[in-house]
Amino acid sequence: MPKPLSRACLEENKWRVRRRGLAAALIDWNSETPVSLHDYFDQWLLRLTPVAKELGLLERMREKIQALFIQGASADIQRGIFKRSENYQTLVQHLIHETEEAQFAPAQYMQ
Repeated sequence: MPKPLSRACLEENKWRVRRRGLAAALIDWNSETPVSLHDYFDQWLLRLTPVAKELGLLERMREKIQALFIQGASADIQRGIFKRSENYQTLVQHLIHETEEAQFAPAQYMQ
């Protein structure tokens, strides 16, 4: 199991993501060197694979991560919607729709 990240490293990674979004390079917990967010997600997915397989969630996790890097994070999508429509109501309607359509883990894992 990897050593826990220091508080300073966690704060640095949060700042990097806030500043650069999906283009951020985060500090790797092992080498303490910058790594792309995409590679960072790959490392975490590899670490979580045994448990995700056991729970039947591995493919869903892969799909969600792939969608994140193709479509962008929620904030990226929201900015794009507002930029195209220049209308807050359109953005709010999108958020309502996304909330209604949200799919959560199977009920058996929510207990």
